[in-house]
Amino acid sequence: MTDTDELDINKFFSSLQTSYLDVYEAAQERCFTVCIPQQSSLGNIDISKRFVETHILRPSPYFQSEFLTLKSSERIVHLEENGKELRTGEGFSCPCIVKILSEELGYNKDYKPFKILVIEKPLDTFTQVTSSQARDRKISERILDKDNALSVSECREILSEEYGQTMKNLDDSVRLFEANYMVLTEYMDDACQRLQDISTAAVEKCLKCGQRQRKGRTHLTREELDTLMESYVVGSVYTKVFRAICEKLRADDKCLLQKCKHLEGVTPDKLKVIQDFSCPLPGAVVELANVDGLKTPLEKLHCLKTTIDCITETIMSHVIDTHNTSISLKSSQDIPRLTSDDLIPILVTVIAQSRCTHLASNMYYIENFHWSTEINDRDNLSYCMVTFKAAVQYMMNTDFSHFQDHKSKVKREISIDELMRATKDATLHGDDSGSVNGRSHNGAKPLKRLDQQLQKISKLVQDTPDVWNKPKSSTIEQKSVFGDRYLLQQPITGPEVSHPQTQDKKPPPQFGGFLGSFEDDIFEQSFGKQT
Repeated sequence: MTDTDELDINKFFSSLQTSYLDVYEAAQERCFTVCIPQQSSLGNIDISKRFVETHILRPSPYFQSEFLTLKSSERIVHLEENGKELRTGEGFSCPCIVKILSEELGYNKDYKPFKILVIEKPLDTFTQVTSSQARDRKISERILDKDNALSVSECREILSEEYGQTMKNLDDSVRLFEANYMVLTEYMDDACQRLQDISTAAVEKCLKCGQRQRKGRTHLTREELDTLMESYVVGSVYTKVFRAICEKLRADDKCLLQKCKHLEGVTPDKLKVIQDFSCPLPGAVVELANVDGLKTPLEKLHCLKTTIDCITETIMSHVIDTHNTSISLKSSQDIPRLTSDDLIPILVTVIAQSRCTHLASNMYYIENFHWSTEINDRDNLSYCMVTFKAAVQYMMNTDFSHFQDHKSKVKREISIDELMRATKDATLHGDDSGSVNGRSHNGAKPLKRLDQQLQKISKLVQDTPDVWNKPKSSTIEQKSVFGDRYLLQQPITGPEVSHPQTQDKKPPPQFGGFLGSFEDDIFEQSFGKQT
């Protein structure tokens, strides 16, 4: 069977083009690798969205010949050295080696190539389960999802369904904390311990509750309960606690915000990052700007992780497009890899653009009010936290004021809004000359920056050719670029007589330098006085 025949009959490839077309088009746009298990290996496997996302691979920003699945940074696929096999590793339930049967080329809407690999079997299998088991699994995946975090309301919804009475008692404890406990900036550890005690007590009560009545259902695990309780308890008192944290770290927040102003408009290459990694990162900036609006420590931590993921994915896509690499998998070894030394200054520029008003407070909140042990042990989230701490420390200890000084020296234009404000200001002060020159000579006050810039503009206008001040002709209104002979029909009086004494002498120009240059037009259409 040829490769084309395989793709024609393959139900997985058919699902990509129909049910999951949006996922497939997103993979094409970013030139990701699409793995197609051969038809004979699919059997009765349900082609779900999770199954599809597992078989779309994006290049790892950290290691050569390593790929990550589309929606998870924890499921890793390695390309073997022979280039003919894929090996599933961390994050897969049953690691295995899968042969690459053939390789196809596809092209996206921008005519950029992406890889389609026909493989001998799926990278992961998903067994069929009952509806109740599927529901429990879905809840468990939502709780422990390493790419997303549950909100306070979502945590309460899950807990109330199974542990209604315990949640009523928990709400009473939370209200008592809100009403009676005073959070002092010098005793934040005590506040953290109080909340942790409330959460732990609620988890113990849930574990002691009776067995679920419906057959085939199981309790939430201790890890899942710890995660839910932490997010619900801490998120419920977020306003009270975070206000005190902001007060405690006011100086650090102010310092970081000042650093952001100094770094305004600074690109990564100015911080000694190689040019390959210097590109716009609007997605990461928008993601990080949302961190102040989130409530639970896990939500904020996942926001930091998503920011770093967005940075690495955008940069790697930019590098691939810039270098126009070969479609062969082996060519990935020629692509520059993003290291921590590069990532930290890039992250600094993203922080500067996002203008987070309480970044230091958010970091303190995540680090001190997030205690669920299993989550803390997740390598990728821990790595993101460490990276952000390094970037913040770098900003705190580095003087960026010279960037702002340089920017003020090289600025040669002002925005439309600034020009309008300056013009309005000059008009209100009765400037007869139309510029701020009068104020600078008469005045009592020195020129402001905007006034100085407007003065420069006025001087440029005054230095332009006289065409701006020359009155319009009263006899001929020039409207055509081909001259007045196309507009005025003059009687023919005979052939023109050339005068020897004036043959080499041109008449004086009737226009300024720009229009006057057309008098010797190669199409013999005069722009000015007719001879």
